[in-house]
Order: sequence, then C-alpha cells, then structure tokens
Amino acid sequence: MRMPLKAFANARQGVLAFAVAFAPLCLGQKVELVPDIAVAESEYRDANEAWLKNDPDLAKDLLKGDPEDVRRRIHKAAALRDDAMAKKQTYLGLVIERLQAARKRLPQTGEDLIPTAVLKRDLQAQQARVLNEQERVEGLLRDLPQSDEYLIARRALNDERSNLVTLQNDVALRIRSLESISEAQQAIVAAPVESLTQDLDDLLNTWEEERAGAARQRSKWAELYRAMERDLDRKDPAEKVSPPTRGGGAKTPKKSKSGTGKDPAPRGTIPPP
Repeated sequence: MRMPLKAFANARQGVLAFAVAFAPLCLGQKVELVPDIAVAESEYRDANEAWLKNDPDLAKDLLKGDPEDVRRRIHKAAALRDDAMAKKQTYLGLVIERLQAARKRLPQTGEDLIPTAVLKRDLQAQQARVLNEQERVEGLLRDLPQSDEYLIARRALNDERSNLVTLQNDVALRIRSLESISEAQQAIVAAPVESLTQDLDDLLNTWEEERAGAARQRSKWAELYRAMERDLDRKDPAEKVSPPTRGGGAKTPKKSKSGTGKDPAPRGTIPPP
C-alpha cells in the first residue's frame, strides 16, 4: 500500500516539527544515577551471606576430596568472597561521600543563615494590615441594620470576616515557624563550628579506616585461597592408597633363620633390648 505524496510530506513536516521543538530539551542532557547507600548495603549483605552459605566444608575437604573438584570449589569460594569485599568497599565509599557532603554543608558564616528577622517584620506588618481590615469589617457589621433587606450584605461581610480570620491565623503560624527557625539558627551559631567539624572529621576517619581495612582484607582473602590451591598442588602422593600387588595381598616379610621374622643384627653390633 503506497502512501500519498501529500500525506508523506505532512508526516515528514510533523516529525521535523517534533524534533525542532524537543531538540533544546534533548541536547545537553546528562543521565546521572544517584547511588543509594541502602541498596549498596543490601547488595553487600546478600553477597556476604552467599559466600557464608556456599561451601562451609571446603577447608575440611582440602586434602581429602578429589583434587579437581576441590580446585573448582576453591575458585568459586574465592570469586564469591572477592565479590562480597568489592561490594563492601562500594558501600563504605558511598557512606564516606555522604559524610563529606555533609561536612561541606556546615555553615561557616552567618551569610548562610535564613534572614528570619526581615521575614518576621514583613509578616508582622501583614498581620497588622489584616487585623485593621478585620476591625473595619466588624465595624460595618455592627453598623448594619438588622432588617431582612440587608441579609445578603451581612452574609458577604460575615464571609469576608471569616476569610480574614483564617488569613490572620496563617500569618501567626508563619511567624511562629520563623521564630522556631531563628532559635535553631542561633543554637547553631552559638555552637562552635570547629567542634562540629572535628566530630565529622573523626567520623570520616573511622569510616575511611574501615574502607582501608576492607581493601586489606580483600587482598588477604585472595592470598588465602591462592595458598589453599598451592597446598592442593603440593599434596603428598605418598598419602594416596597404593594399588594392591599381583598376588592379591600385601607381602609378608620373610622369616629369618632364627624363626622370629626379623633379620639378625649385623655382626659387631648390639641388638636393641
């Protein structure tokens, strides 16, 4: 089925218009995945549990089982352990990055604080205007006659007074919120920034030491499994069971002339007691 030339031209124009419209949005876009600490920790825990449950009898069967089977088990255990340690390092790295970001966000000067005093003055001025308007409406309601022809006007003034009361309550709530923020900021300013910085630095040092320890443990675990494989290669062939002789049984020592089954002591020597 052929498409008419006019329909093809209209479709082409539509596609071109779509591309032109969304080109500014598509250009310069960078997809960035934000790492999640909880996901990284869960992946590390799962990998560590998989290693723990994999082969608990590997060390016991090292010199007893089939060498090729034991070698395969060593390689699998080493891969699982290395994966768990790598995920542990990733998890610790994300924790350190989060602490470093928090360290940079510490307020160094008063310029980083919210100007609560200025905002509170503006809200107080707004509250005063609302209260004046509320008094004006209430005065109109008092001066309004009680006859039925003023019922609509009285209802409108009552609605306006209700709206002003609601607005006044909202402004008062915002003022109280600003007061709470101001108290919190004063506590932050009063607290020595050096103390907070020192606490975060100590915490960072602890996590960095943990990450360095995980890196050392990863290399030590890898060396341990390599040592197990070397022990498997150095397995003593004499420990293996020797094949039976052609006679079907073990050879018995020949009896000596003395009939004791032992060779006589050499001449010039004293036999053991």
